[in-house]
Amino acid sequence: MMKVMELLKDPHITFEDARILCKISPSSVIQVFDRHCHLPSITFPEALCIDEIYTRNSDFKDSKYSCIFYDFYRHRLVDVLPARTKNYLHHYFQAYQNTGCLYSVKYVVMDMHSSYGASHCSRTRYLFLIYSLFQSAIPYAVS
Repeated sequence: MMKVMELLKDPHITFEDARILCKISPSSVIQVFDRHCHLPSITFPEALCIDEIYTRNSDFKDSKYSCIFYDFYRHRLVDVLPARTKNYLHHYFQAYQNTGCLYSVKYVVMDMHSSYGASHCSRTRYLFLIYSLFQSAIPYAVS
């Protein structure tokens, strides 16, 4: 347990790295982290804007784009993620699934312009992801 926390002090060590080094399951790493690291929880806004930004010097090896969450009404940054992939977003929001804080989100706005390579098929997958995570929200895709 303490080995997991010691490893996670290094900002370059991911949960996956800690899982491999400690030879435990992904859920065990998350449970240890949640039990011993008390971070302030994020409050999600009523209107959540999701966008990406190019990050030239990202420490995240799988993506050159970060994902930004922005409060539409209060004009405040909610969070910045090191990747914008559907899989990364899904895992991120799953951590909040049982907390009830996702229910405050009523509107989700994403830029899905075709110049970013968002085909009809990928738009549908993102909308399905948003709908499955934010069941009280009305997804609105800007094209």
